Amino acid sequence: MRTFDDLKGRLKFNKDHRLLLGTIPMILTPRWFFVNIQKELEKAGGLKLAKDVYYRAGFESAYKFCQVMRETEGISGREIVQGYLDSMSLRGWGKFKIVRLDEEKGMGYFRLYRSAFGEEYGSIGRTVCHCWPGAIAGAVQEITDAQGLDLRVKGREVKCRARGEDYCEFVVAPIRKSGQEKGGRDAHRR
Repeated sequence: MRTFDDLKGRLKFNKDHRLLLGTIPMILTPRWFFVNIQKELEKAGGLKLAKDVYYRAGFESAYKFCQVMRETEGISGREIVQGYLDSMSLRGWGKFKIVRLDEEKGMGYFRLYRSAFGEEYGSIGRTVCHCWPGAIAGAVQEITDAQGLDLRVKGREVKCRARGEDYCEFVVAPIRKSGQEKGGRDAHRR
């Protein structure tokens, strides 16, 4: 799914009036809806909580999206990560780009141009794309798991439009091997 026409061609309503992108249930909503939820969470629970919640939600959502892509489209590896990022780009979150991805090491650098979060927040001097480090890590985790690699990955945002930088940038890298993690298998998702 690399063009808007590809996206439009895969959107449909089923008989139960659910919007689907292929087989994935979707909703259409203004981008400020998600940004306002994040802002309210920051106010109510603090920045750390908001980052944690959005990271975990992004991770789980991307992981599941990539699993469905693997099952329904028969693709794997880099093609899954690229397909996920292309889908997010076409759905209005900004333009994602893989700068570097090493599938076997669970490492990568990714850029996001014209971030919806960065644009909605404006220049506030800090990172604001809380969901994308988790989402990109979730996509990379799905392809490492599918290869049977004993890796757990974590993402972080290192540049952000809301800090006045030209683009947002994310790094994904391995953390401890799964058998060494404190807190069990899902520790990497926190």
